[in-house]
Amino acid sequence: RKNINMMTKVEIKRFTDTFVSVANDPRYSPAFASLSWSHAVLTCTFLLEKNGFVYSVKPNLYYAAVGYHNMMIFALENLLRLVDCGVTVPYWDVATSFSKSYKDVFPEGFGSIGVGKDHCVEDGPFRKGAFKIPQFYYKGKALPYMNCLKRKPMEGAVPPFSYQLFQAV
Repeated sequence: RKNINMMTKVEIKRFTDTFVSVANDPRYSPAFASLSWSHAVLTCTFLLEKNGFVYSVKPNLYYAAVGYHNMMIFALENLLRLVDCGVTVPYWDVATSFSKSYKDVFPEGFGSIGVGKDHCVEDGPFRKGAFKIPQFYYKGKALPYMNCLKRKPMEGAVPPFSYQLFQAV
């Protein structure tokens, strides 16, 4: 795996194109939706949240959360490799990303922070309309649908923990 801030533009495009393909292509989107749902539901077990923003891992669940996170990355990577066998999921080096710059979290090629009152990303590969967010169901009932990827900076927080990538369900 490679540090996201060390990826070339070609590598970023390859990764984002593959990610969007997995989310949008009917051959892979059911597996992507299932993985996304599992991630959303189980992550809530491990994380402390306030006003829709994750700010810490529950101390008593730290080691379980690390193992769970590694398992989810492995599953996502295997799904991406169905489309492009050379793609891996990049990582963030938190120690070198301690500034308040958005570009330290998401380099060029991942789109900007969300805009407007709904905080939807409006450019790049994950822009509204180009990247499909899965519809989630719970006990047979559809949950409120997010029609876009949302990124909203949290005032006073330090990246990468200051960005809300998906609104809590």
